[in-house]
Amino acid sequence: QSISGLLLLALAWTMWQLAARQPLFPQPPAALAAELSCAKPVRLLNVGDDVVVGTGSQQMIGYRQMLFHLLRGAGHDVLFVGEFQDSSGDNFPAAAVSHQAALNLSTGEVADGLFSWLTAHAPDVGLLHVKNNPNSPNTDDFSRLLSELERYEESSQSAVSLYGASVINERPVNANITQFNEAIAARLAQVNRNDWQMVNLEASLNYQSDMSSSSLPNDVGYARLAEAWASKLLNDDTLSLPHCLPLTLRQTTTPSEIISGQSVSHHFDFTNLTSSILTNVTLTVQPESTACQYRTLAELSSGPQQLISLETAPTDNQLYFATIEGTHPVSGTVSNSSMRF
Repeated sequence: QSISGLLLLALAWTMWQLAARQPLFPQPPAALAAELSCAKPVRLLNVGDDVVVGTGSQQMIGYRQMLFHLLRGAGHDVLFVGEFQDSSGDNFPAAAVSHQAALNLSTGEVADGLFSWLTAHAPDVGLLHVKNNPNSPNTDDFSRLLSELERYEESSQSAVSLYGASVINERPVNANITQFNEAIAARLAQVNRNDWQMVNLEASLNYQSDMSSSSLPNDVGYARLAEAWASKLLNDDTLSLPHCLPLTLRQTTTPSEIISGQSVSHHFDFTNLTSSILTNVTLTVQPESTACQYRTLAELSSGPQQLISLETAPTDNQLYFATIEGTHPVSGTVSNSSMRF
């Protein structure tokens, strides 16, 4: 009888050890892997609080418009999805105005609503920036948020690539925020998912010069956040955004440099990714500005070219969008857009 008891104890111990080694959130089966292709735009859901809304920026759009154009300019066809739409400004592309963010939204409230938001908008990629409210390093709601994401994946039989941000800090620095960021990074590290990752937004800001208030960025700060998001998305091999646009645009100066007036000369590098010559090529900027001069090419051969826009140091933070357009012998009119300030 004692031998049987020992065998049962040994079996229980073995089962416990095996269970302890199982990842809390296993890698999604191959059937659930996000299938990104040029057949449709990559659906991206921005979820979060005031920072995602864009509070503190001149046009209340924060980093999202800049991020959209950085991704588009790199040749990726993206569509921002969500329940809410930006209404300020007439020059925002329709594909870039939607989001799922609200003022003072907390981690717990995101966990409460996440399943229904995912079900309604079916994103391929989710970008998350949300604080605990009130600030504390407790990660219970964050863990519940991850569970809701996994529940959606199982229900929909589709995977979502999650990028959770270390939330931005305050001026002066709030130690609770740093502790929360460290805690969610540790919590996410326990998840055996290479498509759920952290993006370090907290370290991307200068808290003396990049803030419009004690807790919200100014336009330069939001530009830095856009660059941090874009750098992660464009360089993450596990995501592999497909190149779907026949023209790419690259700015030789960063948005944060332009906003802060550090640069008076702004260049756009265009690359024709097709094997054909594009004709009727034009570069336009909206809204029109007398401070800029544009050189257009009648043709754009395969490979890189440069069209130059010369501008004076900016005197305001008005958003401008540059669009390159041409005629392709097979596809017809092709275009892409980038952004400048």
